Amino acid sequence: MIAKAIGFWARAGRKSVAGSAMIEAVSQLHKGLDLLAKLPEGPEPLRHELQLRIALGEALTASRGPAASETGQAYLRALEICQDLGDSEALPQILNGLCSYHMALSEFRAARDVAEQLLRHVETQGDPVTRMAANRNMGACLYWLGEFQPSATHMQRVLDTELLDLGGSIVPGSIYHLRVVALIYQSNSVCIQGHLQRGAVLSERSVTLGRATGHPQSLAFALSMAALLKLLSRAESDASSLLQELALLATDQKLPFWLGRANFLLGYTLTGCGRLAEGLTLAQKGFTDIVATGSTINHTCYLALMSQIHARAGDFATARGLLATAVAQADQSDERWFEAELHRLAGEWTMNYSAPAEKAAAEACFLRAVGTAQRQGARWWELRAATSLARLWRDQGKRAEARDLLAPVYGWFTEGSDTLDLKEVKALLDELTEPPIAAGG
Repeated sequence: MIAKAIGFWARAGRKSVAGSAMIEAVSQLHKGLDLLAKLPEGPEPLRHELQLRIALGEALTASRGPAASETGQAYLRALEICQDLGDSEALPQILNGLCSYHMALSEFRAARDVAEQLLRHVETQGDPVTRMAANRNMGACLYWLGEFQPSATHMQRVLDTELLDLGGSIVPGSIYHLRVVALIYQSNSVCIQGHLQRGAVLSERSVTLGRATGHPQSLAFALSMAALLKLLSRAESDASSLLQELALLATDQKLPFWLGRANFLLGYTLTGCGRLAEGLTLAQKGFTDIVATGSTINHTCYLALMSQIHARAGDFATARGLLATAVAQADQSDERWFEAELHRLAGEWTMNYSAPAEKAAAEACFLRAVGTAQRQGARWWELRAATSLARLWRDQGKRAEARDLLAPVYGWFTEGSDTLDLKEVKALLDELTEPPIAAGG
């Protein structure tokens, strides 16, 4: 009764996945796969294998990370079987997993191709949840590619879809709650486009919903991205509480993919509080654990943060090298969401730590950051880059040019006046408006 045994192992694996017992699920599903060789050749073993591979891809995504080679192999084999059987019903689950796999490896163009294939599929068939997944995947790809407004449009379609219950927002083959993910990306896109208060509210909603769903992976994702947004807003104390919750969750649920991120970002917050040695050690451990999962997604930002950690510790050469690596990785992978900030930070490093003869290069970095932000419609990044450039021009005596650059950018913002960025810009504009103090006066 081999076929029945395989079916029971598949059911056991799916139940373990549903209960977030991912390590047990992997073991159970492998036992089912091991029995396939005892079945006679034909379509029946392939149908069994297809369901086992899909469930295994989901379990491996959670237990070993979406970028693990085993995860990719499970989904690629499932796609091959799906095509051989002509099984269009299973296709959305497989494409959903493959999209996450490519994104985790920073293969954003490949991920976008898969997302487009899924969108084409749901144009002719597919339930509302599958349509939500298709829009979620495309919105995520566009976010990492730095296309913030199109990303927000796709995520809004996810949020606008009416479902009867929270559980209906989990697509088969996925470990993430679709509304939670949509809120995460929507909050970041909205913030980067300059709507700081609205973005902060959406971020809080993603965490609240993540807690309400009871899905560990969804909550971990929400906590991680909300904490990162707090850190980028320089609200370290708020980020720290979120990261501590994430570390406890990831430890309890055995989620190495998220524990590495929690430790890395906690290390960053510690260095910001002056606990340099402790923070550097924790951040390095976290980053090592992130790399061990095989994932490279968001490494352009992580490398930039690691650069700041080393600069705080006085290791300026390593800091510069990490920034250069981040820029090169953005060019290689097309991870563009943090690109403007990378050029701004490179300019800041040049201003603060380079030899006097090299400081002229800072202006080129700031101008490139401004241009990149404007092209992407990233008002928050534009504000930061314009502020850095205005400070440089102020120090060069070009006060009018600095004011003319910064004033219209600042004037665009209608919310977030209590954030450090906008407070500092207002103070700088007030300074630039006052007449300069005469030498010796």
